[in-house]
Amino acid sequence: MDFQPRINQVIRNAGIVTVLIFFALLFLGYDIRLGENELKLLIMLATLLVLSVFMFFWGWELFGIKSMIENIPTSKIRSMPMGIVELKGEALAKYSLLTKLNGINCVFYKYKVERMTVTGYGKNRRRAWKVISEGQSITPFYVRDSTGSVLIEPFNCDALLERKYYHSEGYYDGAKRYSEWYVSPG
Repeated sequence: MDFQPRINQVIRNAGIVTVLIFFALLFLGYDIRLGENELKLLIMLATLLVLSVFMFFWGWELFGIKSMIENIPTSKIRSMPMGIVELKGEALAKYSLLTKLNGINCVFYKYKVERMTVTGYGKNRRRAWKVISEGQSITPFYVRDSTGSVLIEPFNCDALLERKYYHSEGYYDGAKRYSEWYVSPG
């Protein structure tokens, strides 16, 4: 499942509302004589209003995605419908596959390598993790239950997995952290 187009629609909707709010405040600003403190307060309130509108649209969309995922029933392989399904069974490798960072035997993996970047000086100093490498396997595998087996092709899938490997090295600027998620056979 690819939810990126839906998130892009949320961002577009929030952007449209933001532009409308901006023009409304600009229009009001010409009609009302504001002092310096009132102008700062108005700008702060407008910023909070824009952020709250964006968060509302984004949260509403995420709630819809969460509800959709929760309402998908778990199916047996023999009676699974077309489209989005939830299966419960044993993962079996079609081809030999090792995780990218650790070399652990698996049927599917995701990984991410991040680097700490530091910008600015003094009070303006900011630290952030920047993704320098990430990816996932596209090797097909099988899922088998008591009614049969099905081939899973994980190309461009959104997999929510529990992180099974984490390692960090270094401190401050240039520090790296490695994360890996995978599905073991069986």
